[in-house]
Amino acid sequence: MGNNQNSLVEFAKYFTKLYEGRRLTKAELSRLSGVSEATLSRIESADQKPSPATLKKLAPHLMVTEKELLIKAGYLDSDSDQQLDQSFFRVMQDAKNKGYDADDIRLALDFLERARKRDN
Repeated sequence: MGNNQNSLVEFAKYFTKLYEGRRLTKAELSRLSGVSEATLSRIESADQKPSPATLKKLAPHLMVTEKELLIKAGYLDSDSDQQLDQSFFRVMQDAKNKGYDADDIRLALDFLERARKRDN
């Protein structure tokens, strides 16, 4: 079994423990989160790695943070806050060097948020 499969199996066990620990069925979790039962089953059986968008929908119903799920699913390292700060600084410096100001950044973020809502 490859390392990716091991990671999927470990996440599947963690995921199952979370929702069963909250005394939720997959049907209830699906209804609450808007994630299909089929997707939940594939995550539980380690057939599918959940997307960050799926983890965001699940987190409040599993009573964990989105960040915790992202770390457990392998999207973030536990020291990712520092990495994110460094990445944010680099992006902001690049934007400044290209002549963008805070209003330009806000407009871009508003656009991205609308696109994300449209896609979900």
